[in-house]
Amino acid sequence: MNSYLLDIPFTFYDLHLNVYSNLLLIFSSGYKLLRKNWIFANTPRGATASAVIYSIVETAKENNLNPLNYLTYLFETLPQLPDFRDEEAIDRLLPWSQTLPLMCRVFKK
Repeated sequence: MNSYLLDIPFTFYDLHLNVYSNLLLIFSSGYKLLRKNWIFANTPRGATASAVIYSIVETAKENNLNPLNYLTYLFETLPQLPDFRDEEAIDRLLPWSQTLPLMCRVFKK
């Protein structure tokens, strides 16, 4: 087995999984990078907050958004919403929304 595969956690050595999958490698490396940060989530609420932020950042990346600009936009826009139960207003803020400002987008060359 190649030495670069030894870095992948043991649970990924399943015959039904494609070890060479890009997504698998991306998610495993992202997990390793954040592992040290999770040490500070020593309460259930801290762990939940870390998981929510991580999920938002990864979803933003998958939707070709700049995570920093997208989070900044969310933190500026969410407090100004008149009604948090307004589904249309929330839908306009989701990472796959076409109505997000251009500053949040990453344009690939």
